[in-house]
Amino acid sequence: MTHFKQRLEERILNNTEINISVEGSNYQYKKVGTMKVTDLFKKMVTDKVNQIEKTNFNQNKSFGVLVSQMGITSNLVKFDNEEIKKSITGKTLVASVVTNNGESNGNQLYCIVRDNKITTFCLVKSYTNFNSLADKLRVNAIIKNVKKYKK
Repeated sequence: MTHFKQRLEERILNNTEINISVEGSNYQYKKVGTMKVTDLFKKMVTDKVNQIEKTNFNQNKSFGVLVSQMGITSNLVKFDNEEIKKSITGKTLVASVVTNNGESNGNQLYCIVRDNKITTFCLVKSYTNFNSLADKLRVNAIIKNVKKYKK
C-alpha cells in the first residue's frame, strides 16, 4: 500500500468517528469531543481523491490540493461534557487523528501531489495563512479547486 493510501485510510476511511480538539499554545491540542465520520463523507472524499488522481498536473511542480472542508461545527460534535462545550465558544474546532505513524490536525483535507502523483494525505488548519500554507506543505502552489486547474 502506498504512503498516501495508508494515510487516507488511517485519517478518514477506517474511522467511524474522530477526536475533535481545540489548539492551545505551542501547537498543543486539547480533546473536546468526537464527531462521526459518515459513509457519505467518506464517499465524497474518495470521489474527490479519484478526481485528483486523474488530473494531469505539471510534472515538475508540487501542489497542495484541497480535497474538502471537514465542516466541523458545534452541533455535529459530541462534546465530552457541557462545561467544555461552553468553554470553546469562538475557538476553531479541528479533527485530531493520532496513529502509530504520527499526528494530523486540521479542519481541511489536502492531497500533496509531486511529479503528477499523490504522495500523501493530510489534515490542515483553515487558519494557516494561505501564503505560508505552500511553505508549510513544502509545495510550489495551493489548488483550492481542482476542476479549475490548468497546466
